[in-house]
Amino acid sequence: MKRILKIEYRKLFHSRSFFILMGIYVLVFFIVTTNLSTAIVKVSDMGNQVDMDFGKYMGFPYIWQNMSYVAKFMKILPAIIVAMQVANEFTYGTFRQHVFNGMGRGEFLASKLALCVGLSLFAYVLVTGAALYVGLSKPDAATSIFEGYRYVPAFGFAMLGYFTFTMLLAFLTKNTALTLAGLLGYSWVAEPLIAWRMGDEFGRWLPLNVFERLNANPFLYKVGFPGSVPADVYGQDLLLGSVYILLFVGISFLYVKRADL
Repeated sequence: MKRILKIEYRKLFHSRSFFILMGIYVLVFFIVTTNLSTAIVKVSDMGNQVDMDFGKYMGFPYIWQNMSYVAKFMKILPAIIVAMQVANEFTYGTFRQHVFNGMGRGEFLASKLALCVGLSLFAYVLVTGAALYVGLSKPDAATSIFEGYRYVPAFGFAMLGYFTFTMLLAFLTKNTALTLAGLLGYSWVAEPLIAWRMGDEFGRWLPLNVFERLNANPFLYKVGFPGSVPADVYGQDLLLGSVYILLFVGISFLYVKRADL
Protein backbone atom coordinates (compact mmCIF):
# COMPACT_ATOMS: atom_id res chain seq x y z
CA MET A 1 0.00 0.00 0.00
CA LYS A 2 2.85 2.37 0.78
CA ARG A 3 4.28 1.81 -2.70
CA ILE A 4 0.88 2.48 -4.28
CA LEU A 5 0.43 5.73 -2.39
CA LYS A 6 3.96 6.82 -3.25
CA ILE A 7 3.39 6.25 -6.98
CA GLU A 8 0.08 8.15 -6.95
CA TYR A 9 1.58 10.98 -4.92
CA ARG A 10 4.44 11.30 -7.39
CA LYS A 11 1.99 11.62 -10.28
CA LEU A 12 -0.02 14.30 -8.51
CA PHE A 13 3.07 16.20 -7.38
CA HIS A 14 4.24 16.55 -10.98
CA SER A 15 0.78 17.45 -12.32
CA ARG A 16 0.27 21.16 -12.89
CA SER A 17 -3.41 20.55 -13.61
CA PHE A 18 -3.87 19.02 -10.16
CA PHE A 19 -2.51 22.07 -8.35
CA ILE A 20 -4.44 24.49 -10.56
CA LEU A 21 -7.75 22.68 -10.05
CA MET A 22 -7.24 22.25 -6.31
CA GLY A 23 -6.22 25.89 -6.00
CA ILE A 24 -9.37 26.99 -7.83
CA TYR A 25 -11.46 24.62 -5.69
CA VAL A 26 -10.13 26.02 -2.41
CA LEU A 27 -10.30 29.63 -3.59
CA VAL A 28 -13.87 29.39 -4.90
CA PHE A 29 -14.95 27.49 -1.80
CA PHE A 30 -13.69 30.13 0.63
CA ILE A 31 -14.96 33.04 -1.47
CA VAL A 32 -18.44 31.53 -1.64
CA THR A 33 -18.71 30.35 1.96
CA THR A 34 -17.31 33.49 3.56
CA ASN A 35 -19.54 35.76 1.47
CA LEU A 36 -22.61 33.68 2.24
CA SER A 37 -22.26 34.60 5.91
CA THR A 38 -23.47 38.11 5.03
CA ALA A 39 -25.48 37.41 1.87
CA ILE A 40 -29.19 37.78 1.24
CA VAL A 41 -30.18 35.29 -1.47
CA LYS A 42 -33.41 34.66 -3.34
CA VAL A 43 -34.47 31.05 -2.73
CA SER A 44 -37.09 29.62 -5.06
CA ASP A 45 -38.90 26.32 -5.53
CA MET A 46 -41.99 25.39 -7.56
CA GLY A 47 -42.62 29.04 -8.45
CA ASN A 48 -42.34 30.29 -4.86
CA GLN A 49 -39.59 32.78 -4.06
CA VAL A 50 -38.38 34.44 -0.87
CA ASP A 51 -35.41 36.55 0.19
CA MET A 52 -33.27 34.57 2.61
CA ASP A 53 -30.71 36.04 5.00
CA PHE A 54 -27.94 33.44 4.93
CA GLY A 55 -26.11 35.13 7.78
CA LYS A 56 -28.40 33.83 10.49
CA TYR A 57 -28.00 30.26 9.20
CA MET A 58 -24.19 30.37 9.05
CA GLY A 59 -23.66 30.02 12.77
CA PHE A 60 -23.60 26.99 15.05
CA PRO A 61 -25.28 24.52 14.98
CA TYR A 62 -26.85 25.14 11.54
CA ILE A 63 -23.57 25.87 9.76
CA TRP A 64 -22.49 22.22 9.56
CA GLN A 65 -25.47 21.22 7.44
CA ASN A 66 -25.63 24.44 5.44
CA MET A 67 -21.91 24.57 4.65
CA SER A 68 -21.99 20.94 3.53
CA TYR A 69 -24.92 21.64 1.23
CA VAL A 70 -23.22 24.64 -0.38
CA ALA A 71 -19.91 22.77 -0.75
CA LYS A 72 -21.43 19.95 -2.78
CA PHE A 73 -21.99 22.29 -5.74
CA MET A 74 -18.21 22.54 -6.21
CA LYS A 75 -17.58 18.79 -6.36
CA ILE A 76 -17.08 18.85 -10.12
CA LEU A 77 -13.57 20.33 -9.68
CA PRO A 78 -12.12 17.38 -7.73
CA ALA A 79 -14.11 15.05 -9.99
CA ILE A 80 -12.18 16.47 -12.96
CA ILE A 81 -8.95 15.44 -11.20
CA VAL A 82 -10.26 11.88 -10.77
CA ALA A 83 -11.28 11.73 -14.43
CA MET A 84 -7.89 13.01 -15.61
CA GLN A 85 -5.81 10.79 -13.34
CA VAL A 86 -7.64 7.63 -14.41
CA ALA A 87 -8.12 8.37 -18.12
CA ASN A 88 -4.54 9.58 -18.62
CA GLU A 89 -3.25 6.18 -17.51
CA PHE A 90 -4.72 4.76 -20.72
CA THR A 91 -4.13 7.81 -22.91
CA TYR A 92 -0.38 7.84 -22.20
CA GLY A 93 0.07 4.08 -21.80
CA THR A 94 1.17 4.20 -18.16
CA PHE A 95 -1.35 1.51 -17.20
CA ARG A 96 0.43 -0.92 -19.51
CA GLN A 97 3.81 0.20 -18.16
CA HIS A 98 2.74 -0.36 -14.55
CA VAL A 99 1.53 -3.89 -15.32
CA PHE A 100 4.75 -4.74 -17.19
CA ASN A 101 6.73 -3.41 -14.22
CA GLY A 102 5.01 -5.84 -11.87
CA MET A 103 2.13 -3.83 -10.43
CA GLY A 104 -0.96 -5.96 -9.97
CA ARG A 105 -4.19 -4.79 -11.55
CA GLY A 106 -5.80 -4.77 -8.13
CA GLU A 107 -2.99 -2.52 -6.90
CA PHE A 108 -3.57 -0.20 -9.82
CA LEU A 109 -7.25 0.11 -8.94
CA ALA A 110 -6.33 0.61 -5.28
CA SER A 111 -4.15 3.59 -6.23
CA LYS A 112 -7.10 5.26 -7.95
CA LEU A 113 -9.42 4.40 -5.09
CA ALA A 114 -6.89 5.98 -2.74
CA LEU A 115 -7.11 9.13 -4.85
CA CYS A 116 -10.91 9.17 -4.47
CA VAL A 117 -10.63 8.66 -0.71
CA GLY A 118 -7.94 11.34 -0.43
CA LEU A 119 -10.00 13.94 -2.28
CA SER A 120 -13.07 13.08 -0.20
CA LEU A 121 -11.08 13.51 3.01
CA PHE A 122 -9.69 16.81 1.74
CA ALA A 123 -13.22 18.09 1.02
CA TYR A 124 -14.33 16.88 4.46
CA VAL A 125 -11.47 18.69 6.21
CA LEU A 126 -12.05 21.81 4.10
CA VAL A 127 -15.72 22.02 5.08
CA THR A 128 -14.87 21.39 8.73
CA GLY A 129 -12.20 24.11 8.75
CA ALA A 130 -14.35 26.66 6.90
CA ALA A 131 -17.35 26.00 9.12
CA LEU A 132 -15.27 26.44 12.27
CA TYR A 133 -13.74 29.65 10.91
CA VAL A 134 -17.07 31.21 9.92
CA GLY A 135 -18.99 29.85 12.92
CA LEU A 136 -16.48 30.98 15.53
CA SER A 137 -16.35 34.45 13.97
CA LYS A 138 -20.01 34.96 14.91
CA PRO A 139 -20.43 36.95 18.12
CA ASP A 140 -23.22 34.61 19.28
CA ALA A 141 -21.31 31.35 18.66
CA ALA A 142 -23.12 28.50 20.43
CA THR A 143 -21.52 26.66 23.32
CA SER A 144 -22.27 23.28 21.72
CA ILE A 145 -20.10 23.82 18.66
CA PHE A 146 -20.25 20.27 17.29
CA GLU A 147 -24.00 19.80 17.53
CA GLY A 148 -25.16 18.75 14.06
CA TYR A 149 -21.63 17.83 12.94
CA ARG A 150 -22.97 14.55 11.49
CA TYR A 151 -23.75 16.36 8.25
CA VAL A 152 -20.05 16.86 7.48
CA PRO A 153 -19.05 13.15 7.55
CA ALA A 154 -22.17 12.48 5.45
CA PHE A 155 -20.91 15.09 2.98
CA GLY A 156 -17.50 13.38 2.80
CA PHE A 157 -19.19 10.03 2.24
CA ALA A 158 -21.35 11.49 -0.56
CA MET A 159 -18.21 12.92 -2.19
CA LEU A 160 -16.61 9.46 -2.09
CA GLY A 161 -19.66 8.06 -3.88
CA TYR A 162 -19.51 10.77 -6.53
CA PHE A 163 -15.77 10.30 -7.09
CA THR A 164 -15.95 6.50 -7.34
CA PHE A 165 -18.74 6.90 -9.90
CA THR A 166 -16.47 9.27 -11.83
CA MET A 167 -13.64 6.74 -11.55
CA LEU A 168 -15.87 4.03 -13.01
CA LEU A 169 -16.83 6.23 -15.97
CA ALA A 170 -13.17 7.08 -16.56
CA PHE A 171 -12.25 3.38 -16.68
CA LEU A 172 -15.06 2.71 -19.14
CA THR A 173 -14.33 5.63 -21.48
CA LYS A 174 -10.53 5.97 -21.06
CA ASN A 175 -10.98 9.62 -22.00
CA THR A 176 -11.24 12.67 -19.74
CA ALA A 177 -13.64 14.63 -21.95
CA LEU A 178 -15.95 11.65 -22.45
CA THR A 179 -15.88 10.91 -18.73
CA LEU A 180 -16.95 14.44 -17.83
CA ALA A 181 -19.58 14.46 -20.59
CA GLY A 182 -20.95 11.16 -19.28
CA LEU A 183 -20.86 12.38 -15.67
CA LEU A 184 -22.72 15.62 -16.39
CA GLY A 185 -25.04 13.94 -18.90
CA TYR A 186 -26.03 11.25 -16.42
CA SER A 187 -26.41 13.55 -13.41
CA TRP A 188 -28.19 16.39 -15.21
CA VAL A 189 -30.16 14.53 -17.90
CA ALA A 190 -30.25 10.73 -17.70
CA GLU A 191 -30.96 10.18 -14.00
CA PRO A 192 -33.60 12.96 -13.76
CA LEU A 193 -35.21 11.61 -16.95
CA ILE A 194 -35.28 8.07 -15.56
CA ALA A 195 -36.75 9.35 -12.31
CA TRP A 196 -39.42 11.29 -14.22
CA ARG A 197 -40.25 8.33 -16.47
CA MET A 198 -40.31 5.69 -13.71
CA GLY A 199 -41.72 7.88 -10.94
CA ASP A 200 -40.24 9.52 -7.85
CA GLU A 201 -40.52 6.36 -5.75
CA PHE A 202 -38.18 4.58 -8.17
CA GLY A 203 -36.00 7.60 -8.90
CA ARG A 204 -35.15 8.22 -5.26
CA TRP A 205 -33.15 4.97 -5.21
CA LEU A 206 -30.93 5.88 -8.17
CA PRO A 207 -27.27 6.29 -7.19
CA LEU A 208 -26.66 10.02 -7.46
CA ASN A 209 -30.07 10.78 -5.93
CA VAL A 210 -29.05 8.70 -2.91
CA PHE A 211 -25.83 10.68 -2.48
CA GLU A 212 -27.68 13.96 -3.10
CA ARG A 213 -30.08 13.19 -0.24
CA LEU A 214 -27.18 12.99 2.19
CA ASN A 215 -26.76 16.73 1.56
CA ALA A 216 -30.32 17.70 0.72
CA ASN A 217 -31.41 21.34 0.53
CA PRO A 218 -31.85 22.48 4.16
CA PHE A 219 -33.06 25.98 3.30
CA LEU A 220 -36.49 25.24 1.83
CA TYR A 221 -37.78 23.97 5.17
CA LYS A 222 -36.07 26.76 7.09
CA VAL A 223 -37.85 29.46 5.09
CA GLY A 224 -41.16 27.60 5.23
CA PHE A 225 -41.79 26.43 1.65
CA PRO A 226 -45.05 24.45 1.39
CA GLY A 227 -44.50 20.69 1.44
CA SER A 228 -40.85 20.91 2.42
CA VAL A 229 -39.50 18.61 5.15
CA PRO A 230 -36.36 18.82 7.33
CA ALA A 231 -33.26 17.54 5.54
CA ASP A 232 -31.41 14.95 7.59
CA VAL A 233 -28.98 12.03 7.31
CA TYR A 234 -30.78 8.69 7.24
CA GLY A 235 -29.29 5.26 7.82
CA GLN A 236 -30.93 3.73 4.75
CA ASP A 237 -29.22 6.30 2.52
CA LEU A 238 -25.84 5.57 4.10
CA LEU A 239 -26.42 1.83 3.67
CA LEU A 240 -27.55 2.13 0.05
CA GLY A 241 -24.71 4.56 -0.65
CA SER A 242 -22.25 1.98 0.67
CA VAL A 243 -23.74 -0.63 -1.66
CA TYR A 244 -23.37 1.72 -4.63
CA ILE A 245 -19.75 2.53 -3.76
CA LEU A 246 -18.92 -1.17 -3.52
CA LEU A 247 -20.73 -1.70 -6.83
CA PHE A 248 -18.75 1.08 -8.56
CA VAL A 249 -15.46 -0.28 -7.21
CA GLY A 250 -16.42 -3.87 -8.07
CA ILE A 251 -17.30 -3.03 -11.68
CA SER A 252 -14.09 -1.01 -11.96
CA PHE A 253 -12.09 -3.98 -10.71
CA LEU A 254 -13.72 -6.33 -13.21
CA TYR A 255 -12.96 -3.89 -15.99
CA VAL A 256 -9.33 -3.35 -14.96
CA LYS A 257 -8.86 -7.11 -14.57
CA ARG A 258 -9.99 -7.70 -18.16
CA ALA A 259 -8.56 -4.54 -19.74
CA ASP A 260 -6.26 -5.10 -22.72
CA LEU A 261 -2.69 -3.92 -22.52
